[in-house]
Amino acid sequence: MRKAARAWHGYDKCGRRAYSLPQFLEEKAMRYWWVNHNQTFKAESTGGFIWAPLLTSNDRRKVTWDNLKLVSKGDMVFSYAHQHICAVGLATAAPKPSGRPQFEAPGAQNWNIEGTYVSIAWAPLETRFSPSKAIAQIRTLLPTSNSPIRAEDGHGNQSCYLASISKEFATKLLQLIERTDPSAGSLLIDAVEGRAEDKAEEEIRRAPLSETTKRQLVLARLGHGQFRTDVLKRGHFTCRVTGVTGAGLLTASHIKPWRVADNDERLDPHNGLLLSPHVDRLFDRGLVSFAADGSVMLANEAASIAWRAWGLDDDLRISAMSKREALFMEYHRDQLFKR
Repeated sequence: MRKAARAWHGYDKCGRRAYSLPQFLEEKAMRYWWVNHNQTFKAESTGGFIWAPLLTSNDRRKVTWDNLKLVSKGDMVFSYAHQHICAVGLATAAPKPSGRPQFEAPGAQNWNIEGTYVSIAWAPLETRFSPSKAIAQIRTLLPTSNSPIRAEDGHGNQSCYLASISKEFATKLLQLIERTDPSAGSLLIDAVEGRAEDKAEEEIRRAPLSETTKRQLVLARLGHGQFRTDVLKRGHFTCRVTGVTGAGLLTASHIKPWRVADNDERLDPHNGLLLSPHVDRLFDRGLVSFAADGSVMLANEAASIAWRAWGLDDDLRISAMSKREALFMEYHRDQLFKR
């Protein structure tokens, strides 16, 4: 295996491991919301949205229903149901008028049929967080009006549907959530990126392209189809990092991610890197990249520990890149690598 002069090591700009939820909030989110949806949690969490009627049964407005119209793409939303925060999500589109979804909640059929819909990429928590158990730490951060939980005991205020919360409150919640569910940040990234890919695939299916082209573009999303075949041939069926050979053991990974690439780039084998699955995971998450000379770049100590545990050298160097491949790798370093 070829070697480089040295590896690049670093932490993220906040000095934390990759995919810290507070860091993600700092970089991605615009505003912060808390939704109480005991009755509609199942439908909204599985369907990827939140929804509220425009008016009550006596034709009155509610502030916490009107709040849906203030949500912007990129806003962070905390899902609260059954006395726990069950998921964290990001709004993936602007609010839009919508008819009432098919809720199974008791009495839902009596709700006003016209409402507001916001698409959300939810990341379910493996370990749900109980605000009531941490009320002493968050009490002073609760909104002074339309608070989603009661200050005295931390139990939900079910008259409140969608509450605006401060950045300070959101940051504290994320810190507490990560203590009980360290995987939450990575799950949120997966949810957001998955939703972006879903939307891109929908656009492809609607585009004026041949059915064969559409099929190949969709297959390339997961490194399959003609893209995979071309990358395997170009890479001589060998992982660029581990040297493992065999088509069934390797992943054809996009260097510039499929979700942000144009259609030509999605099928370009020079935008593909043949990797063993465990290395692909780090590369896909921006925890590993490669310098112009092919030397490995490791984003933080966690990536370095995993790299060494797999028996890989810090001074490893991949084989020379083509000009087009080098341009895609430059994008990966500049836009995805977590320096």
